Amino acid sequence: MPGSDFSLGIQLGGYAEDEDRLEDPSVATGREASQAEARGELPRSEADVRPEDWVCLAQWQHGIDGLEMALYSWSIAR
Repeated sequence: MPGSDFSLGIQLGGYAEDEDRLEDPSVATGREASQAEARGELPRSEADVRPEDWVCLAQWQHGIDGLEMALYSWSIAR
């Protein structure tokens, strides 16, 4: 859940967080996908998908020394 402490391991579903807790990485991914579609770098989606329609599939907090705040997340459009 947003605002909670990070714990090591993989989280399936739920809410993803970025290291600064500024924005849900899933929404940021959706925005990047929309911009890539507008530039013609990705094919247009068949549905009208907005950035806020993207959700977290999984997020991984790894615990690798030197990369403490590097979070990996996977997102998908609903």
